Amino acid sequence: MITDKKVTDNELIAIIKNTPLFQHLTLDEVKEISPLFQYVSYKPNNIIVFQGDLSDKLYIIKKGIVVVKTIKHGLEKEIIHAYLLPGDTFGEVGVLENSPRSATIISVNDIEAIYIERNEFFKILNRFSSVAIELARELSRYLINMTNRMGYQEDHLKLILTIPVNPEKFKSNFPQFLISHLSSMNSNNSVMLSYPIRNPGNALENVSPHPNNFNILSRKTEEEKLTELAVVLDKLTKSYYNILVNIEQMDNGVPLLLEKAMQVIILTDSDQTTSEIEKIKKYVSRYINQGKCSVYTLEFHESNPNNLSETNYTFPLPSIQELYQEDYCKNKFTIPEIYSEVVQILIERLEKNRQLSIYIPTTLNIDQPIDTTKYVKESLELFGNLFGGATKKTAEGVWKSAELGLVNEEVYIVTTYSNSEKINLYMDEIINYAREMKIQLQQEAIAIELDEKLFLV
Repeated sequence: MITDKKVTDNELIAIIKNTPLFQHLTLDEVKEISPLFQYVSYKPNNIIVFQGDLSDKLYIIKKGIVVVKTIKHGLEKEIIHAYLLPGDTFGEVGVLENSPRSATIISVNDIEAIYIERNEFFKILNRFSSVAIELARELSRYLINMTNRMGYQEDHLKLILTIPVNPEKFKSNFPQFLISHLSSMNSNNSVMLSYPIRNPGNALENVSPHPNNFNILSRKTEEEKLTELAVVLDKLTKSYYNILVNIEQMDNGVPLLLEKAMQVIILTDSDQTTSEIEKIKKYVSRYINQGKCSVYTLEFHESNPNNLSETNYTFPLPSIQELYQEDYCKNKFTIPEIYSEVVQILIERLEKNRQLSIYIPTTLNIDQPIDTTKYVKESLELFGNLFGGATKKTAEGVWKSAELGLVNEEVYIVTTYSNSEKINLYMDEIINYAREMKIQLQQEAIAIELDEKLFLV
């Protein structure tokens, strides 16, 4: 461990301000508390926190990735629970409860972090109510996730949310296309509803069947309360395997839906600005379970039909208007062929909701061109064997070399999708593979991306 300060005051302030716990503090308030934090760094494979140690610090990761493990005493077995990336925190629960550390946390690569002592953190909680509220929200998510893992109902539930960026203008039939295809693929019950539900009565009494083999929860005029939303979800969960909720209004009930969601699909067209879309994505990211839920953006355009990526799907509007015709989905309908591919991909992603990519350079030792298709093939085979499949694409990249400054380079990106259990099981193998590639290609580092967060090995 190295504790010499290697972060500027401005960097320290930026790290704190961009952390969810402190996001509601003003810049002046962040400047006020920043001297309470200290910088620390670790080399790869260093133990940062040991299971059973005193919980006396809260950490914020600035750079690098750490692995969270527990050791089952007597079984000589380690269980990997998660990998934490830049911007993530750890130690909140133990610091609050003043209890021993419940897990061991080890640096995977070079780590830079800041930490605050328990006593100093309590000063912040007493001084700023917004931090205490965010901490309570974080602990609530821990409790929900634990309950979800313990309960059968939550284990089997697939909750999908569709969110039009502008629901008043963009009234799409795409949610009906999705739930119809999902229902046709399996024999499990499926139901679709709109939010706000405005249905405080017995939810199951207000469900009607659709000819496409899914059910629809009808709507009434009464305004629902947050407690009633929880009751409605509980009732639907007991009876349905697949639940699709189309969000027509962003209010204080949406976080409850986001916390339970396995997939969030943001629907937009060319009339929405980038800032509008990013605002929705930022809001969604605050409440979803990052290890359980995946987020996609579907952009429908009248042109540019050839752009289909793994994380952001862009499609042209069909010349026929099934996407928007209000009456199209009221009776039995056929999903337009132009949407079948993306519907199929989204449904497949329900079971594989985490994205893992490795970036393969096309140079040897920074700036010597070399054919690295061998490594692309090896990476595809590795990901295919471990996770069941993989894809590749090329991209132009710029990175900063310690020797040459900014370097422009074409890179190959090999990507796979899987669930948290498999990602955690094989991440060490992927990192060791990246280290070996780094040596063979004489690179300063190899980049790995997990859930759209990049780190270097």
